[in-house]
Amino acid sequence: MDIESIIKTSKWWKDAEAMPDRHYSEAAGVTLANHLEAVRRNLRLLQPFEGRHPYYLQLQTALESSGITPDWIQMLLGPVALLHDIGKVREEKKVEGLHPLSEKAVMMRHPILGLIAALELLPDHLPGRETILALIEEHDTPYSWYRQYEKTQQIPKAKAWAQLDRKIDARGDGTGLVLLSIFKIADIDGHESLADVSWFIENANEYFLHEKGKALPVPDRVAIESLK
Repeated sequence: MDIESIIKTSKWWKDAEAMPDRHYSEAAGVTLANHLEAVRRNLRLLQPFEGRHPYYLQLQTALESSGITPDWIQMLLGPVALLHDIGKVREEKKVEGLHPLSEKAVMMRHPILGLIAALELLPDHLPGRETILALIEEHDTPYSWYRQYEKTQQIPKAKAWAQLDRKIDARGDGTGLVLLSIFKIADIDGHESLADVSWFIENANEYFLHEKGKALPVPDRVAIESLK
């Protein structure tokens, strides 16, 4: 059974099909599973598509110059797209529990529940499994950092960017932040504000990716919205 089938035949997915997606009004009839599917579809940004904004050709060129192939990114981000928000079906924001890997006390927010789902569903031998798990756990970090910036005008220091990159990809060569940046572009379904996407990529470049020779072009709102 392929990974998508494993996910979509799980109890997690059945619950996602029954849960209204919080990005939309309940009257819209959009389920959490619909949202996860939409993010998965947005990964077409890695391949040519009709009406593609010029930004995505620039992005493809930057990835190729970094030695990162679209097929490899698609392999990793496909499961992330289908699982990143799936923890919302069992989220308990004010309940403390144990992190499933570190066993440290954490709040049972949806990225942690998504990680638990991924640990349960993804085969141990799956290529890139550790990176997929880290992306699911950290997928909300860019938004959290942006929200903190809005409040304090403080941007995380270079050390924090390096730590985030290394958590996603142990090589610490910028690949982790590249993967998270691509996912940020894809994960726009139902989002009114897209400012955090450009903010994250711009600052990832400034504080880490330029140094590693893996800087990405920064998309404007028109480029990002062209995926919808």
